[in-house]
Amino acid sequence: MDSIALELIKNTLNESYTDTADIFTVSSQEVNGITYDDIETKLNQEPIKCLLSYNDNRIAKGVVLTSEVEATLFLNNDVDIPLNSKIVITRLGQVYKYRSMAIARKYETHQEIDLKAIDIA
Repeated sequence: MDSIALELIKNTLNESYTDTADIFTVSSQEVNGITYDDIETKLNQEPIKCLLSYNDNRIAKGVVLTSEVEATLFLNNDVDIPLNSKIVITRLGQVYKYRSMAIARKYETHQEIDLKAIDIA
């Protein structure tokens, strides 16, 4: 696919994303000579446009098959989201908190990340 067509598709997808996300990672940082191992850092300056897709439980022969994956996040492929990042998604004014639980599947036009809901006190 030529680069002009690819950019057109990427832009069209990006315009269709109606949700936004903030990405957080945990890392070690030294503060005043003391190393803290649980410092949460926000990766993005502005909310990232995305689309949250809920995963349905599947039913096979009357048995509900569940999965650790509770949702999939679709977004532009120029964002790198580390495994196990906290992802806070805003959809229609409602906030949802997830953890990335797999390495992103990157395609020419977008990426998909499997998510698991988290409860943060």
